Amino acid sequence: MEKIGSGIYCKVESKLELAMFRCITSLLAWTCLIGLLASARAADWQGDPNVEYKKGHYELALRGFSSRAWEGDEVAQDNLGMMYANGEGTPRDFQQAAVWYRKSAQQGYAPAQRHLAGLYENGNGVAFDISAALECYRKAVAQNFVPAQRDMGILLSAAKAGAFQDLDTAKILLTQAKQHGDPIAEERLEAMQMQANEQAHAQRLQQDPLADLRARAAANDAESAYQMAVAYARGQLINENWQEAERWYQKAANHGHAAAQFELGLEYSSGKHRATDYVEAAYWYRKAASQGLPKAANNLGALYDQGYGVALDRTQAAVWFSKGAEGGDADAQFNLGSMYWLGHGVQKDIGRAAHWFLLAAQQGHSAARQKLAYLYSNRIPLPAEVTQSQVWAELARESAG
Repeated sequence: MEKIGSGIYCKVESKLELAMFRCITSLLAWTCLIGLLASARAADWQGDPNVEYKKGHYELALRGFSSRAWEGDEVAQDNLGMMYANGEGTPRDFQQAAVWYRKSAQQGYAPAQRHLAGLYENGNGVAFDISAALECYRKAVAQNFVPAQRDMGILLSAAKAGAFQDLDTAKILLTQAKQHGDPIAEERLEAMQMQANEQAHAQRLQQDPLADLRARAAANDAESAYQMAVAYARGQLINENWQEAERWYQKAANHGHAAAQFELGLEYSSGKHRATDYVEAAYWYRKAASQGLPKAANNLGALYDQGYGVALDRTQAAVWFSKGAEGGDADAQFNLGSMYWLGHGVQKDIGRAAHWFLLAAQQGHSAARQKLAYLYSNRIPLPAEVTQSQVWAELARESAG
């Protein structure tokens, strides 16, 4: 006979039956003990943990959620997991968070499935496992849980997803979340679109480095057309092609771009890449000079001085040299100085000539410096502006040396 409890006996026929009997009684005892503990936990808490949590009474909330979680409440289990994950009312413990998230997730609670996925995604409290994270997200997404749609979409769009990265699925999930008013999903979609645009743009530039410039130039932007011409003329980012360069110079010039007009004038006057045509050169130089481009004024003055493409007229030459010189062009300053030196188109005036030679020499114009050296060596009286200049002092040192 074996005693079961107080005053209760049971007849046992064999040793095997005795062993089984003792095992069963032990299980019954443990079951009763667990029940008593759960009852004690429940009896120990009478308040609402949600209310206490909102008040910031985290220790009380933790006790309340813990009591309910032990009773199998999936919402309380998820809340308890969050408190462990956030370190609220208890030291942060991702492993305990994972335990309670998993218990809740196994009951099909979508928020807990999402939270458990987040732990796998970041390797907090569990091993880093993108596959496991996605599996948890899928279960929550299957319940149309919007935060899970968003988070799974973000993960699938991220590089850390590795082989699991799926931009198309990510876009679908984020769009679904956006349609439910999720602002983070909307921001992520915008970021993905921006990234896609940047990648497409980079690919276009690899195929055609001048793609952006070409598009603006084709839309009649004069500066872009000019830059296209320069790129073709100099072989920058693209093979040198003077026919294309001239085409873009022409387009920019037709839209009033002074530098492009000058380049066309230079092409017509140099005859380097096309037949020389001084009439056309004068036409384009005049266009550019009339917009205040000093080097164009100088070149137009040179045509008048030589009678190329226009009637020889040194008075007009001096006028245009003067415009270029006043605009700071060193060649025009030297040429105007030469006109005063020779008395061509203006009254001869060595002092004025020296003035313009000095300005040109100060910009490194070697021919102008030679003219000043001649004046120095011949002790020709000159204005103080010239004789007190740094250039004049340098000439004196060179002469003494």
